[in-house]
Amino acid sequence: MKTRLIEPRPSWILLGLTLLVSACGEAPEGPIALQAAVDTVDGVRRLAYPEGGAAQLDWQLDTAALIGGFGADSEEYQFDQVGPGSLAGDASGDLYLIDQTGKRVLGYDRAGSFLGSWGREGSGPGELQMPIGLGVGRGDTLWVLDGSNQRITLLPLDPEAEPSSIPFPPGSSMMGGRIIPVVDGAYGVFARFSFRPGDDTGPPPRPLGRLGHDGVAADTVWEAPAPKFDQIEVTSGNRVMVMMAQQSFAPGFHWDRFADGSFALAQGPEYDIRVVGADGLERFRIRREPAARATTPADQEFERDRLREASVTGTFPGAEEMMEKRLEALTFAEVVPRLTGLAVDTQNRLWVGVSVTRPGETDRIDVYGADGSLLGEILEPEFFPDLIYGDGLVARITADELDVQQIVVYELVEGGSAAD
Repeated sequence: MKTRLIEPRPSWILLGLTLLVSACGEAPEGPIALQAAVDTVDGVRRLAYPEGGAAQLDWQLDTAALIGGFGADSEEYQFDQVGPGSLAGDASGDLYLIDQTGKRVLGYDRAGSFLGSWGREGSGPGELQMPIGLGVGRGDTLWVLDGSNQRITLLPLDPEAEPSSIPFPPGSSMMGGRIIPVVDGAYGVFARFSFRPGDDTGPPPRPLGRLGHDGVAADTVWEAPAPKFDQIEVTSGNRVMVMMAQQSFAPGFHWDRFADGSFALAQGPEYDIRVVGADGLERFRIRREPAARATTPADQEFERDRLREASVTGTFPGAEEMMEKRLEALTFAEVVPRLTGLAVDTQNRLWVGVSVTRPGETDRIDVYGADGSLLGEILEPEFFPDLIYGDGLVARITADELDVQQIVVYELVEGGSAAD
């Protein structure tokens, strides 16, 4: 099966292009779930799936809109530094993004037409300093995670309504960049971390919990171990710069929420997903072969090349030296994590990005039902979705041929499963 991505043009108009995510073939009426080996440990069901044998999903992603890019001649379509946690969508298919450069939130409908702009730079009501996470709450309100202002800023879509905010608990901040608003607050990953040069103290564990409307942290669902960080010090003239960099191939903390309030979590290098209730009690686990593989010298060189390509040198004094020191001090986890992403779609299915050969890149997407049944897999996808929202919409953060950031919106067309 071969994925084909048609190169988009820098505009926001509706397009009729198609991204094929599986090979053509005769499809039955629906996916056939691969059976798992099931055992129970301490009252928790464990579903173990083999590496092969899953149905291949004959799904397509039809390009619906392109937003942004070099060809955008209006500031309504100009943005930068949009990260995965900076996208949010609602049930009607409207898409919102954080423009970190402009300190604002921009909105577009499913065809890419501009809806409006909310927020501006500052520390007053409705103003933003370091917006890093976004969610859509009840009452048509945008919830913006603002690290510098130490709060979640609530921006009503109605321009006549007054903004409000929820302060972070003293000494903490949500550093994960992702929040999920609920009736009684918002879920996110809390962190409390500071360091001094030469201090060996690392970051503490990362709790996933709820921040109430009163600014009190409550309902801790899970506590993931902290990743290992390297401390790099660079002297340039009379300046000493210290950078904390996460160990390469350290497993991420992936999480999302099901419609019933339970959570899917993955925190280690293995293909091991826990489904837990809001009370933190584990309901079942999903595992799939193969095991995480050992890190090789080729993997390490691949990562160094990736960092060199992603770096922007010359932006401040000592930047090039900082990068060289970073590469010299680079350390690697012993194994390459299997999972690259995790998301619950609007039909309450769990999407799991899997690294098979390329470190940190999605070579396969497995799709599960809310009960842990493996519905099928997408082989050789071009990407793992940055956002799944609305009625079968998928958004991807990318860049055009001039490396100007843009968002591609797709409509998911499901065709069951297909044989090779």
